[in-house]
Amino acid sequence: MIAGKAEKTPAAVSSALTKLKTAGYRTVLGFNEPNKADQANLTVAQVIELWPSLTADPQVRVGSAATSADAKAWFEEYMSQIEAKSLRVDFVAVHWYGWNAGSCDSAKELESYLTWAEKFKKPIWITEFGCMNQSNPSADVVKNFYAAAIEMFGRHSSVERYAWYPWNTNNELVMSGNLTALGTAFGQAAATR
Repeated sequence: MIAGKAEKTPAAVSSALTKLKTAGYRTVLGFNEPNKADQANLTVAQVIELWPSLTADPQVRVGSAATSADAKAWFEEYMSQIEAKSLRVDFVAVHWYGWNAGSCDSAKELESYLTWAEKFKKPIWITEFGCMNQSNPSADVVKNFYAAAIEMFGRHSSVERYAWYPWNTNNELVMSGNLTALGTAFGQAAATR
């Protein structure tokens, strides 16, 4: 990933891309949550200015900037500019978290977000998803949500990759060196299409 926290100039982005390619990477994720002050903290205009440096090598597949789910307007403006300027985005990267009580009781809210992202007509990588705060009152709620999400992904051929966010309560895949029930479910799920 070229996260965008340190890469704020075309030269810095080009340098980071060269390092990733030299290390053998052929796919790169674009800026991480540019809509958030504590993440990349970039405007749409800044990202568009940096984008040609990120996509300069046609041999490297590039994912879109990945905004938080509460930034649909930011992302829509970004994709509008990408299209207007004929810039390249090979796949759309999205983040989704259940935050409020009930948002992880099923995969309906996540599916609604995926349906929105499908309008960009690109493969989708869910580079972060999970249940946070009040949405995960128990390990069973989270495990059931995860199972429902994986089943739902099967109905969305646009979903090419997904990455679970295991670093908070009830989302853990491993505890004390052993797989949790969620970790077992994760290990048994299809990794990619």
